[in-house]
Amino acid sequence: MPDASPVKWHLAHTSWFFETFILVPYCPDYRPFHSEFGILFNSYYHAVGPRWPRPQRGLMSRPIVAEGYAYRAQVDQAISQLFEPDKQRVLDRLADTLVLGLNHEPPHFAQARPAQEAS
Repeated sequence: MPDASPVKWHLAHTSWFFETFILVPYCPDYRPFHSEFGILFNSYYHAVGPRWPRPQRGLMSRPIVAEGYAYRAQVDQAISQLFEPDKQRVLDRLADTLVLGLNHEPPHFAQARPAQEAS
C-alpha cells in the first residue's frame, strides 16, 4: 500500500534521525553506516536532502531487516559513547534534539505492534 511503510523502514528511519541530527554534526569521527541511507530513510526533511518516495518504500528489498538492526546498534553505541566524557555537557547541548528523537520513535513503532498491544 503506497501510504504504509514497512516495519524495517521505521526502524532505520528512527536510527537515521539520531545519526543525521546528533552523530554527524556533533561527532567528528563518526562515519555514517551507509552512504545511501540518508536518502532511503529521510521522510520529509527537505532541508536535509533528497528523499526516497513514500509510495515506493514498500518496494525496497534492501536493506534487509538484519542490516536495519545493525544500523540501529551502531547508532545506539555511538550515542552512548557521546555521553561518556561529560554526560551533563552533552545533555545541556543536545537535550532538545534528543527529546525530539525519543518522542519521534513511539508513533513509528506503535504501527509495528499487533493491534491488541497498541491500545
